[in-house]
Amino acid sequence: MRIRRQRLCAARSSRPSFAVSLRSWRALPSLAQAGLLALQVLTLLTVANRLPGGVVAFQIALNFYYLAIALGATPVALSLLPRLARMHLDGDSTAFRDTLVRGFALGLFVTIPAAASYLVLARPLAEAISFGKMDSAAGVTMVAVTLAALSVAVVSQTAFMIATYASYAQKNTRSPLMSMLLQAAVCLGLAGAATLLRGIVVLLALGLALSAATTIAALHLTSRVWRNLSAGGTERLAPSLGKFLFGAAIMAGPAWATAKFVSHWLGRPFGPRLAIIAAALVGVAVYLAVEAAWRAPELDWLAGGLSYVRGKTERTLIRVAHD
Repeated sequence: MRIRRQRLCAARSSRPSFAVSLRSWRALPSLAQAGLLALQVLTLLTVANRLPGGVVAFQIALNFYYLAIALGATPVALSLLPRLARMHLDGDSTAFRDTLVRGFALGLFVTIPAAASYLVLARPLAEAISFGKMDSAAGVTMVAVTLAALSVAVVSQTAFMIATYASYAQKNTRSPLMSMLLQAAVCLGLAGAATLLRGIVVLLALGLALSAATTIAALHLTSRVWRNLSAGGTERLAPSLGKFLFGAAIMAGPAWATAKFVSHWLGRPFGPRLAIIAAALVGVAVYLAVEAAWRAPELDWLAGGLSYVRGKTERTLIRVAHD
């Protein structure tokens, strides 16, 4: 009897270690995925170094790229993960699908106009942030060309990140790794072809290489995730995409005109910087006005989220004040 109890206790004590080991194995594909992404960035910077000032120009453009992802994709993906994981464990496939569609819509609601702004305002942005030796006609052109080429990657990376976290919620870490392998193959292949080019065209080719690679990977992973979703559900992504694209197209003209007018009116050194601020304010106002006129539900979702965060902050401050 004592031996049997000892065996039972040993079996129970081994379960947590087995669970930890299983979670560790699941984490390996995500580590490999991060390594492949770092390899792509390192390769792109290495090829950009063939052009004097190319590394600096590409890094400046990458900072804008990562900024849009941090504002539009990362918060949505991180907030979706626990919800989707609970729905997956409960077997509620319809709610999983609708929540994921809303997540895609909310992320693209932010990043589609951001990408349009990078494309249209690439030159004014480059003039506003270039300094030192980069504050020249050649330096500004290098930054502007790279930023415009990376604009598409902002949208595709948003879709890829949200689909990645949806896969994680389903305890599937292999599919994002397979898509990242595909992305790395395309990106490294196109970056290798860019070594045959000369001049500023190299930076254009590198930016387009990353955009093409992330787009292919996003389509590949999203299709794999979509294939496993329920056919039911009430949410549709296509109407939202149409509204976002239309709003971004309407926004682009006034934002560009504002940037040109303010920059020309004030001149250097403060004109380009104030022009970008004014263009951003005008662009945001026009985009939100278009979406509000179209009654886009994403505006209500954002307003609800902001009010929740504000209420939570106020409750925390009141609790701290009482303590």
